[in-house]
Amino acid sequence: MKYTLLFLLPLTMLAYACQPSGANGHAATQDTVATVSTTPDSSAPQLTAARDTSLADTVAAEDQPYADYYIVVADTGFSYQPLQAKLLQLKAATHLEVDSMGRYYNPQKKRIVLPDDDEDEIYAGEYYPRREPGEYLSLEYLYVYSRNTEDSTLALISGIYADEASANAALPAIKAQVPGAFVMKGSVYIGCMH
Repeated sequence: MKYTLLFLLPLTMLAYACQPSGANGHAATQDTVATVSTTPDSSAPQLTAARDTSLADTVAAEDQPYADYYIVVADTGFSYQPLQAKLLQLKAATHLEVDSMGRYYNPQKKRIVLPDDDEDEIYAGEYYPRREPGEYLSLEYLYVYSRNTEDSTLALISGIYADEASANAALPAIKAQVPGAFVMKGSVYIGCMH
C-alpha cells in the first residue's frame, strides 16, 4: 500500500502540472513551425533566449500535440527597446490591449522573462511563450512560432488566430501603422511544458 501511494503521488502531480493553463495564467502551449526570413541588425545588442529542451523535444514530432495557428507579426528585430516603443505606438493607434503575461525585459539576462519570484517555479526567471489564440500586443521570441529563426529574434505580435481568414482580417489595421506587417502560419506546440 505504501509503495502504491508513493508511485501514484508523482503521477498525480504530473497530471496536475499538465493542465491547459498554468497557475498564473500562462497558456499551456509552445513551439511552432513557420518560414520567416530575418536579417540581424548588427548595431543592436544581441539578445539570448533559452529554448525549452524538455522531454517533448526527444519524442517523435507526430506524438506531440501541435495546433496550426496564424500569427499577425507587426515587426521583428534583435533589440527590445525599439520594438517596445513600436508596441506602445500600435497600442495608441489601434487600441489593442498589451498583454505581457507578467513578463518583462531583464537587462542583465538580455531577454524577456517572468519575474524570479513568479509562482510558476519552473519558468520563474525564464521566458514563457504565448501559445493560445487571442488579440493583444506582445513581444515574443520568434523561434516559438518559426524554427527557422535565430533564438534572439524578437517579434511584435498583434494576435494569434485559429484560422487564416481571421488573421488576414486583422492584418489591414496593423499594416496601416506598420506597412511591413505580415501573417505567418505556425505549428504551435500546445502540450504540457512542465
